[in-house]
Amino acid sequence: MVCRYWGANPGGVPRILSLVASIARIFGPRLLKFFVHKPAPTVYGALKDTSSDPISALAREASASLINSYKYRDFPLSTGEVVAQFNSALDSPDLASAQAMKFQSFNEAM
Repeated sequence: MVCRYWGANPGGVPRILSLVASIARIFGPRLLKFFVHKPAPTVYGALKDTSSDPISALAREASASLINSYKYRDFPLSTGEVVAQFNSALDSPDLASAQAMKFQSFNEAM
């Protein structure tokens, strides 16, 4: 699983990304409505989260996709596309789950 790889190998993450940055800072404030009673996770926290709920899965796979978009020229999405698709998936749990699976398939192809 690519998410576990980046979580276990943070030294390979491009310097432009900070693993300790909040995913809300990276993906935008729309995400904050899901973290009313706790802070949004960091990129590293999202990568390490094994929860299967739709938002956690989306955050985990999108974080890995974002790293892959910076790291690999042949990754099928640009960083802007990762952020846009992440935000589009926040409209419902079904969309979040479906987008998480799409990100996962791109991540696993790397």
